[in-house]
Amino acid sequence: MINSKLKGRSSSGFTLVELLIVIVVIAILAAITIVAYGNISARAKTTQGSTAAANVVKVAEAINADNSAYPINTAAFAAGSTSTKLPSGITLQDPTGTAPTTGNLNSLAAFAAAPSSGNTVAVALVCSASGVAAGGAVYWYDFSTPSTIHVTYFGSVGATTTVSSAYPTLVKWVTAGC
Repeated sequence: MINSKLKGRSSSGFTLVELLIVIVVIAILAAITIVAYGNISARAKTTQGSTAAANVVKVAEAINADNSAYPINTAAFAAGSTSTKLPSGITLQDPTGTAPTTGNLNSLAAFAAAPSSGNTVAVALVCSASGVAAGGAVYWYDFSTPSTIHVTYFGSVGATTTVSSAYPTLVKWVTAGC
């Protein structure tokens, strides 16, 4: 009797279970894509920051090669010829807080929060008593690992440079200058 009723029905179309399985598979694929995209965006912004920091260091070294002095403020990074000024789009900012009087440049908390762009870097200058920059540190934010800040040095400044013993004056922020 049941078989006779089923024989009269058309067998085209999908069952509810088949449709639910397809919907679940699509949802899983969408979730994987969203997670992967978020990580790709964070890595891209981190790479952008690393590239911006490398450009700041290259410009500082080029300015030093041309003028026998490192840039002493934001304006000095922006002035000059094509090879000795920052590419457009890179934003220099001061590290967070006040400049340290002791310790080394590795200990700075360069960003209070993640910058909105990977092209934003913080710059600290180490100045001599005569107002000449001996070098500095460029900080960029790691968007892949929140709260991680990387640093690159230029000039005679490095990770182990201690502020009070190596230089007679304080570390200066880039906007104020030496």
